[in-house]
Formats: sequence, C-alpha cells, structure tokens
Amino acid sequence: MKKGNNQGNIFLRFFQVILVILLLATVVLTLAQVFSRYVIQQNARGVEELARLSVVWISFLGASYAYIFEELITVDILTTRISNKKVLKVLRLGIILIVILVSLIMMYNGMSYVLRYWVFPDLSTSLLLPRSLFFLPIPISGIILFFASIVKIVETLKNKGEQE
Repeated sequence: MKKGNNQGNIFLRFFQVILVILLLATVVLTLAQVFSRYVIQQNARGVEELARLSVVWISFLGASYAYIFEELITVDILTTRISNKKVLKVLRLGIILIVILVSLIMMYNGMSYVLRYWVFPDLSTSLLLPRSLFFLPIPISGIILFFASIVKIVETLKNKGEQE
C-alpha cells in the first residue's frame, strides 16, 4: 500500500502500536505463567486465558496488517508465468474481490457471534470476561480487510497497465 494521507498514516501507526502492545502482553503473560508454574509451583489465575485472548487478537489484527502491506504468504506460481499486464491486473482485481467477499463473511458472522454472546452473556472460565471479547477481532479484522481492499482496487485501477 502506498503512503497515503495523514489520517491513514495515523491509523497505521495506531495499528502498529496496538499490535506491539498485544505482542508484549502475550510474551509477559506467558513468561509470568511459566514463572508461576515452575518457580512458585502454583498457577497464576487467569494469566493463561489473558494470553490466549491476546493471541486471538494478534492473529486477526496481524493478518489484516500483513494484508495492507502485502506481506502475507502468497502462491505466485500463476502470476510469475503470466507476462500480459492486463491479465495480471484482472487477476489482481479478482483476488481483491475474493478478499472483499471473505471480509464481508467475517463481518457478518463475526458480528453475529459477538452479538449472540453479548445478548446471552457467556463468561470465560477463569476471568469471567465476556466471550464476545474473543470473537470481537473477527468483525474488526473484516472491516479493516474490506477498506484495505477498496484502497487496493483504487490503486490497481489507477495503475494503467503498470505492474507493481
């Protein structure tokens, strides 16, 4: 993704900070759990659950972040064999449309899970947190993927036959 406007850069910087905080929290929580289990010989209540929640958030938000900067693992066996720039552009647009479809599914199904566990509260085992917190990154990630895909479509259409 190309450098955009100031609001986009602020959003991406905020996004990076959130991911770093989540990663640090996961590392600290995991180390605390290992310390309490093997040194103190007693499990710390809720630490494992918080670490698991952090990993769920990192997974979904990190995948969205990687998509924005095209850092996801790709299978490019097809695109490396195609030399026609128009065909590559159509293929890229097709892939982006598939991502939009997946993001819409994530938004719809993710919100249905979040609302289901919000309306009929189900609490987590040790910390008694609402289970909707575990499902909330799904629609958030879907929203981010959707808007990032719209930006990618605009960028692809602006490039008149140029390969990125």
